[in-house]
Amino acid sequence: MTAVTVGASVALALGGCSVIGDALAGDAAQPVRDASGVITEEGDVDAMALRIGDCLTLDWEDPDAETVEVWTVHVTPCKAAHESEAYAATSVAGDSYPGEDAVLDQSEDFCMSEFASFVGMEWESSELDFTYLYPTVESWKQLDDREILCIANDPAGGVVGSLAQAQR
Repeated sequence: MTAVTVGASVALALGGCSVIGDALAGDAAQPVRDASGVITEEGDVDAMALRIGDCLTLDWEDPDAETVEVWTVHVTPCKAAHESEAYAATSVAGDSYPGEDAVLDQSEDFCMSEFASFVGMEWESSELDFTYLYPTVESWKQLDDREILCIANDPAGGVVGSLAQAQR
């Protein structure tokens, strides 16, 4: 996936699930989940294995970079300290990749529209941010990746439990 910092007045945006190297080689780690699908063990996993409700830490080599290729993400049980939680998902429609700008626009619009329902207040008034994972042209073509995954983020970190209805 690619990470894009959209600016101080707009949310942080993570992009594209391009886990191509690991996924095509069959080496991508999968989260350890209980029977209900809840993550039970901390670890670095295939970014495309994330689901709504998963808790994670956004950690990449160059947090100041405008775009970053992310192959894995660090997940943790939500009862342990973390900074982020996946909260909504949708698919990019169409048979051909619509272009990164179009995917970014759709991702930002969708995640912003879902933010208030999840957090319990509008993004503009919240101390929380959001980010999103979106398909790259490579993951679209090679992995049939169509998912946009929205992630709520507390820049202060140290979240224990869910950010759902945090109202802050």
